[in-house]
Amino acid sequence: MGALNLNAIGSTVFQEYQTINEYNMCCFFNEIRKSYPNYHQKIHLIVDGAGYNKAHL
Repeated sequence: MGALNLNAIGSTVFQEYQTINEYNMCCFFNEIRKSYPNYHQKIHLIVDGAGYNKAHL
């Protein structure tokens, strides 16, 4: 999975997982948060309608 910052292409967050599921999506979102620790900064996420994107952990 990857996350792209359009203002700083060099700070792309990329992580490989053997499978995509709700747990790995949560881990990936945590990696994004580590890269952008300013909690006042908005992060826009675009995801599809897969079940793992709707899971409640």
